[in-house]
Amino acid sequence: MTRREKTLAACIGAIVLLFAVYKVYDWVYGPQGMFAFRENQLRNLETQVADKETELLIAQDNVAQLRSWEQQSLPPNPDQARELYYSWLHDTLVDSELDFNIGGPSSGTARRNSAYQQLSFNVSASGSLQRLSRFLYDFYRGNHLHKIRSLDVKSQDNGSELKVTMSIDALILPGSTNTDQLNADTSDRLAHEDFSEYTETIVERNPFAPFRPAADARPIDVARHAYITAIIDNGQVRQAWLTVRTTGETHRLKVGEDFSVGELQGTVDEIRPGEVIISFEGEDQPQRIRRGSNLREAVAFADEAS
Repeated sequence: MTRREKTLAACIGAIVLLFAVYKVYDWVYGPQGMFAFRENQLRNLETQVADKETELLIAQDNVAQLRSWEQQSLPPNPDQARELYYSWLHDTLVDSELDFNIGGPSSGTARRNSAYQQLSFNVSASGSLQRLSRFLYDFYRGNHLHKIRSLDVKSQDNGSELKVTMSIDALILPGSTNTDQLNADTSDRLAHEDFSEYTETIVERNPFAPFRPAADARPIDVARHAYITAIIDNGQVRQAWLTVRTTGETHRLKVGEDFSVGELQGTVDEIRPGEVIISFEGEDQPQRIRRGSNLREAVAFADEAS
């Protein structure tokens, strides 16, 4: 082998060696190499560990919530639970002084699934808002796993008497800690501990009673809420529609017709397209009221013939 051939062979060998070194380096350190693969595996495992830790925390919270519900649950025996809860519900209604009907312990119908059993009670009652509020206060102070699923209230005698129908559900959990009695604790779910707080905000305001303005409230000027809303002309007679927004009443007035709104009394003198001429009691001259305006927006009208 000549010297030139040896030099060429050495160069080729060096190139092959460099290429082999590059491939080994890329296999170990490149983006698709072993180290990158291991790093990706490590990151995936860390993500899985974080997800499992989150699931564990959620499970721990759920277990704590479940333990709390088990303490509120009715006893696991459905017949005993129905009898005990019916008795508690009956006594709570008696204490509220409502007139009521539950129908008897057998009225609590049971519904079962794998996680719980549900007892349902239907109650009809009548009485004042004070008594209904007292019942609801005592109901939600009871630390039981129960709720009022529906509540229908109808007003009678201007809100002094209420007719009430309600559906109540109470649950039995398999792990109930109340073996032969109901939970005797007081629930803290209400915003106020003192019933008088609800007397002021609910009973004294009585949303079922007709509205009565406060003794020191300014009287409502009904005329300011009475508007000429339409002028109707059928070719034979014209009408001006005067709508009193405080009551929803509409006066369909013709020429020469008298009317009264609040303390204001008047007579329709003329109905024109877009306006009405009215003589008000106590005014020296007729007043013009345009369609869309209220009676207090009337302006003096000078007879065009004069």
